[in-house]
Amino acid sequence: MPDPKNIENGLEIPSEGYCDQPYVVKLTDGDWLCLMTTGTGKEGDSGQHIVATRTDDRGQTWSELVDIEPADGPEASWVMPLITPSGRVYAFYTYNAANVREVIADTDVYSEGKTSRVDTLGE
Repeated sequence: MPDPKNIENGLEIPSEGYCDQPYVVKLTDGDWLCLMTTGTGKEGDSGQHIVATRTDDRGQTWSELVDIEPADGPEASWVMPLITPSGRVYAFYTYNAANVREVIADTDVYSEGKTSRVDTLGE
């Protein structure tokens, strides 16, 4: 049997092109649920969103992608699943409802007095 830890022997989880942070949890019925950030462009492009897919054969085949957040909505990223002892799955992720792209800097270390790093806003 080929070594399953060798990437050459791995199976691809479906995505829309760009894929980041696929996380898999084992459900109470034995199926696996995978949540991920995906999109047709590259990281940070419009359309980046959160999807789920499920397998009942240990990753040999996967269901069609199901939107948790749609591609035509605000940017959603970095999903993290949490499965409770009862089997309920929660999906935690960032959601850029305010469409924040830059922040006025409080110091002049940034060119033009702005920064595009917005991960400390708390939104």
